[in-house]
Amino acid sequence: MEINRYPRKDRIDKEGKAPIRIMVHYYNKRLPIPTGEKVLYPDGWDEEKQKVKHRQPFASVINQKLANIEKTIQFVFKVSNDCRIELTNANFKLLYEKVYAEILASGTSEIQDDFTNLQLQQAYESYQLSLQGAMLVVKPEPDPKPTLIALMHLWVNEEKERIVEATGRVMSPNTIKGLNSTVKRFIAFEQFRSEPLTLEGMDKHFYAAFREYMLKELKQGVNNFGKHVRRLKQFLSWCEDHDEELKINPKYVRFSAPSRYRGVDFLLLDELIAIEKLDFNSESLRSKLYFSYSNKLNEELEQAAFELYTFQLELARDIFLMCCYTGLRISDAQRLAHSDIKKELIIIDTQKTGEYCYIPFFDDAIFKPVAMVHRYRSSDRLVFPKCPKINHHLKLIQKLAGIDRIVLSTKVGRKTFATTKVYQGVPRHLVMQATGHKTEASFNRYIGIDEQELISIFKQQSQRAS
Repeated sequence: MEINRYPRKDRIDKEGKAPIRIMVHYYNKRLPIPTGEKVLYPDGWDEEKQKVKHRQPFASVINQKLANIEKTIQFVFKVSNDCRIELTNANFKLLYEKVYAEILASGTSEIQDDFTNLQLQQAYESYQLSLQGAMLVVKPEPDPKPTLIALMHLWVNEEKERIVEATGRVMSPNTIKGLNSTVKRFIAFEQFRSEPLTLEGMDKHFYAAFREYMLKELKQGVNNFGKHVRRLKQFLSWCEDHDEELKINPKYVRFSAPSRYRGVDFLLLDELIAIEKLDFNSESLRSKLYFSYSNKLNEELEQAAFELYTFQLELARDIFLMCCYTGLRISDAQRLAHSDIKKELIIIDTQKTGEYCYIPFFDDAIFKPVAMVHRYRSSDRLVFPKCPKINHHLKLIQKLAGIDRIVLSTKVGRKTFATTKVYQGVPRHLVMQATGHKTEASFNRYIGIDEQELISIFKQQSQRAS
């Protein structure tokens, strides 16, 4: 048997990365094994040693996984020969996958631990026991064709564990939540069509039917439709790397994922001020909070519980305002540490993308981040105490501030910062350094349209021209 590792030159993506595949040569047969890993090609691949060059991101992690896959293949081949099992591609791959899965189920890490012969033997024996007394000979089992929806669930589960190179962390829960929403959308579409979706059926007729379902039947927007198409294409690309025997219609690459810019929800200056002016110590506001909360519970609210409730509301308001003042995502605002503040700059690596943000830290007539930080100054490492239900609290804060133009959510804060700074005349590339955006296209999705300010600027420019 001979085992070779190599990047697939025919599958290089836009970032210049190619999927790494292992090819097993045995008894004049060839068995391709996908690894689920990619490498920058050709710069990141050592052709002679058949592994990722050590200076590449996550080289040790990927190389450890490749070594463990190869060890498992070698063990399966040896034990099959010892037991006089006639290997075919089907039962070879099946036994490899079962043994590998048993090792991972035991708590061993494929990217940190080095598989031992003892672990491989125990995994093999555990799998044999699971066959409930069946003969040691691994008979080819009927391999039912996986459905598209089943593969989608498998894809999401793998994405949960995948390390994002930019951040060195697994995907955020919100990203996984978005993938699950796409799976649910296609489950609903499958039920609507009363026929199963298939990989072979990913053609222009499917695309047209899904577009009509989204835009006409569900009356969803173009951006929502495009979002699900983008995720579908990511899934189908994963299928190609996951199992080369899957028959995928290659025409899916032509699917267009449209997006339409309509401006975004952000706070106007008077709305921002209205939120700032909410006084949680005033008797009138406290009275409203007490009776609205008590009525919901249909019981009187004890003083200690009421004080905690009021504090959480005010804290949610202040963390939201900090997002407006700095452009931080809510997750980054809640993990903002005093050590991230360097004189008149906040320098922080974002949790979502791993990009560093360089945010001005001084008070002006509109934004007051310094005063906000001083308000919560304490011996704690983090600026703000924990506040678990910010979006829930923002619904009430919106009512108290009398805002009905938009729906207040944590995302509005970041977009308020970006929009306000652009209209103030701050160059876009500087605002992007504060928000952490790398491209104009992604940044533009955070810019709203201030209609009055737009008219005012055009009038000023017209007067100068005349």
